[in-house]
Amino acid sequence: MERVSDALSKVRAQVDAWTRRHQSLLALRSEVAAMRQTGAPNFLQKWKDKYPEVSLKPEQWQEFLLQFSGDVDGILQGALNHAVRNIAGWKGPGKGEVTPPVDAPPPAGSLIPPNVELEKQTSTLLSAELARLRGLIGIDAENTRKYNQLSEKISKQEVAVGKLDREIEAAERAGARIVALQQTRYDAYRGVFQAVVEEERELSELYRPLQEVLQEEAGALGKLAFSIRRLVDVEGWADIAEKQLFDLRAGPFRGKGSLVQAAEEEGLGGAWESGSADDVAAAMSKFR
Repeated sequence: MERVSDALSKVRAQVDAWTRRHQSLLALRSEVAAMRQTGAPNFLQKWKDKYPEVSLKPEQWQEFLLQFSGDVDGILQGALNHAVRNIAGWKGPGKGEVTPPVDAPPPAGSLIPPNVELEKQTSTLLSAELARLRGLIGIDAENTRKYNQLSEKISKQEVAVGKLDREIEAAERAGARIVALQQTRYDAYRGVFQAVVEEERELSELYRPLQEVLQEEAGALGKLAFSIRRLVDVEGWADIAEKQLFDLRAGPFRGKGSLVQAAEEEGLGGAWESGSADDVAAAMSKFR
């Protein structure tokens, strides 16, 4: 269930990213229309008012009207269509996807085909599969609501961290702004891991009744136990960062493996695996 939940969070992040792109493209298209309707004519009128002595004819003045040099309408429409397709593709339902009615008993078999990448499935299919798994393990409506809130909180915090990272990169030459954004990012990192800690606590409470029942059973059932723990892939994290974010030929991280070594020396892995939200935020701040 955790793998499905993690995949759903990543797919929702894709939906959010494409939705933001679509909204930005619509805003840009409105700016283009405004420039044609009022902006360019206003510029032309200012020049006419400023240089009346040139005595140009109206048709000559019209040649000075500012215009876009390329097919901006076609470019924008193509980008909008691309964004719409991606939003629909990530949201779903996709072709051939079947999701059971909400009030139907959860089916025993998985809704997701075998041997597929979970992170490439639609939000609709992953949501239905997550609901099926929850139904099978007996999480009631109230616990489902709490779990959904925590999962949604983590997803929103992750999106917020990504947005803050982009803002910091854009403002890297503005010292005071960077300090403020770094503090906001510190708070966002803390918020992400506080939600993770709360999710751990909630999952422990969810499975406690079943654990107590199993402990009273004889034989093999009595030996079963549930364990809630964090799995941290520091090497995978460092590998992505070294390939996509850092120039290993210069800067503080030189050579493959230097980032994971620095992360371990600064205690990032330990903080991620078992630390509190404050521990993680402090470790990230020290590491940066």
